Amino acid sequence: MDEARVNEGQGRRWVRVGIVAMGATIALVVGGAMVLPLGEATAGLFGRGHERPRPEAIREKAGFVVEWALARVDATDDQQAQVADILDRTLVELAPLHDDRKADRAEFIAAITGPDVDRAALEDLRAEKLVDITVASEQILASLADIADVLTPEQRMELAEMANRWHH
Repeated sequence: MDEARVNEGQGRRWVRVGIVAMGATIALVVGGAMVLPLGEATAGLFGRGHERPRPEAIREKAGFVVEWALARVDATDDQQAQVADILDRTLVELAPLHDDRKADRAEFIAAITGPDVDRAALEDLRAEKLVDITVASEQILASLADIADVLTPEQRMELAEMANRWHH
């Protein structure tokens, strides 16, 4: 009887591990596809300059990664279209977070270059950016859950296995 309970506990443990792995995979594949192109496209130092990235270029890079991953799990055309819609919506929602970069930089420089360091202004800027990060992470998490709903449990498990292979 105790052995049956131990085996049942181990089974539940593997279910939890599978769910966590699936979530990590979706986060890596889709989240990375949504976030990394934004950072790469806005790179200044050793990058392509300080030009504003074209929304089409960001969408293209993110879309390529997502399409590649979905092709590996045999996603249907309908699933791919639904995920593309979620990706587009998420990129539109996240775009305003990059709009105020010049103003943020100017505020930061003003706070540290005056006669006295304006610690209150620095703290206000930090708190504001923390709110932006929280909003972005909530939007990305909601989009990842929406995408997970589009995929079958088998497809999510395949993505989890892919992520495990990529992670050392």
